[in-house]
Amino acid sequence: TNPMYVHSIPCNNDNQDVVSMGTNAAVLTRKVISNTYEVQAILSTAVAQAIDIAENKAKLSSSTVKIYDKIRSVFPCVEEDVPMFKEIEELTKILKRD
Repeated sequence: TNPMYVHSIPCNNDNQDVVSMGTNAAVLTRKVISNTYEVQAILSTAVAQAIDIAENKAKLSSSTVKIYDKIRSVFPCVEEDVPMFKEIEELTKILKRD
């Protein structure tokens, strides 16, 4: 992050420039929130993958199993290195919705 004023251009030679930073800040905040959902989707898949590798699904609580199953309904266990951007996008939509 950085101060919002570095994204605006003064228009009156710094003489009583009144520049609304609210709209710019709101646009950047919206992007940060969107990125956060995407990061959360990626982290969720990593956790689900770790559960599968460790074979610990039976040790999860019932509420965690529901979350795990929701992740796995969109994002299957990764067996080989392939692009997963569609699955990440779908999981991001589910996280935003729920």
